[in-house]
Amino acid sequence: LFMSLLLASKVWDDMSMWNVDFAGIFAALTLKKINAWEGLFLNGIQFNVVVSASEYTAMYFKLREFYSHAKIQLAPLRRDKAEKLEAMTGAALDRIKAKQKKRAENGKQRRAATLNGDICPSPQAVLEFA
Repeated sequence: LFMSLLLASKVWDDMSMWNVDFAGIFAALTLKKINAWEGLFLNGIQFNVVVSASEYTAMYFKLREFYSHAKIQLAPLRRDKAEKLEAMTGAALDRIKAKQKKRAENGKQRRAATLNGDICPSPQAVLEFA
């Protein structure tokens, strides 16, 4: 689940976080472990990160059904909550952009789950690299 969310962030966000940022947020995970998991996950899904509208819709309704059976109430998002989420997102994006700008100014470059700039060809390569 963590890897699917991490990759979704990278695919959909224009200013996605780096793996090192996730390692800083989740203290139990090291950067080396996140990089290895990402490579294994990508290999497992054969690098297919595209989700069709029909797949998304099917999963949406499966999750809704799950919540219904679990007797978890899903309330519509109220305007005040939406505004709070928007403000929190904006603040988080500002922090991320500031970090990325600082990194760029320092000339630091990082690669996530790569070897010599190319995606790892196999899970074994990821494990050997890690």
